[in-house]
Amino acid sequence: MRLHLRELENIAPEEVLHIGDSMRKDFVPAKSVGMHALLLDRFNTPDAEEWRKSGAIVLPDLMAAKDWLTSEKSSC
Repeated sequence: MRLHLRELENIAPEEVLHIGDSMRKDFVPAKSVGMHALLLDRFNTPDAEEWRKSGAIVLPDLMAAKDWLTSEKSSC
């Protein structure tokens, strides 16, 4: 994650939203460098409920992510 952030010279981590589908490979690394993050659960993953309990925002697909981003309740 840090390597990719260095490539985005003028963008601070807190200005980035990382969207992924793995708590371990996407959510945790993004949050660890200060990014906002959310997870997609396109295949009804059994782990999704645990992700939510851990504080992750979990949405079913990119359209739901778009809707969430444009809603007033978006905050990650």
